[in-house]
Amino acid sequence: MIGITDYYSGIDFGSFTVNADFAIDGHRAGENLAPHFRRINAGVYELKLKQPFASPGKRSISVSIKDRQGNLVRIDRTFAVTEENR
Repeated sequence: MIGITDYYSGIDFGSFTVNADFAIDGHRAGENLAPHFRRINAGVYELKLKQPFASPGKRSISVSIKDRQGNLVRIDRTFAVTEENR
């Protein structure tokens, strides 16, 4: 899930990108996953995983988006998948 909001100029959804350094549900590592997110509530977008992660390991996801004034926001998250939380 990703929360997106802007109270001033609005969001430029054409700039919305989500990239992972691993494959997700048949999408290659590095592919922009943003088009696969669905709006589930005001400002809340979700990508439901169809398949669990194939193997344990460290993974990273990057999300970026601009507002209509051109201000860019980027968030990078790293997490680990272990046998216990698969």
